[in-house]
Amino acid sequence: MKKISAHTKRKWWYRIIRSINWFSFRYWWLVWFLFLLVILMFFLKCCKHQENNSCSEKHHFNVRLKTIDSLLYNCCDCTDETIEENTSHIDPPGTIPCNESTNSGADGITRNTHDLGDNIGIATITYEMYNVPDKIEVFYEGEIVASSSTFVANSGSLSFTYRPNHDSFCTVVVTGPIGTNWEYTMGCPR
Repeated sequence: MKKISAHTKRKWWYRIIRSINWFSFRYWWLVWFLFLLVILMFFLKCCKHQENNSCSEKHHFNVRLKTIDSLLYNCCDCTDETIEENTSHIDPPGTIPCNESTNSGADGITRNTHDLGDNIGIATITYEMYNVPDKIEVFYEGEIVASSSTFVANSGSLSFTYRPNHDSFCTVVVTGPIGTNWEYTMGCPR
């Protein structure tokens, strides 16, 4: 009688695992190639899915934006006169015209608002701080546009480019110690 080897007597699942091991050992390069191909396909699928989502999100965003725009445009039966009135510049109370001299305020912080008009140009502020050093800063729409950056004495000037946007005025802030005396003139843009 023919003798059966111990290898062939094993269970079916054991033989399958052995054959997979043999295949992996013999064709290792094919296993790596398939592995890399699967990873590449996964990333391509993910990127394509994200691209489609971003495009559809942009489309939905544009549709919503157009809807809001049409609602705002058709909200009332406005005339051109009221639109022009609403877009005109309104200066705060106590606004000082440009090219007018401003005398010293009290010690500490002094804020003055100056009307600059609607002309684009370079606005120059000339100051005289005398012997007591003071700091001068110019703000337009909440942002600093010119500054002495430190406390300065004697005379000098600061300039900035003025392009009217929403506001037609700027705010000049002078900071000084006790016993200060200063004056400045906010020039109109040229």
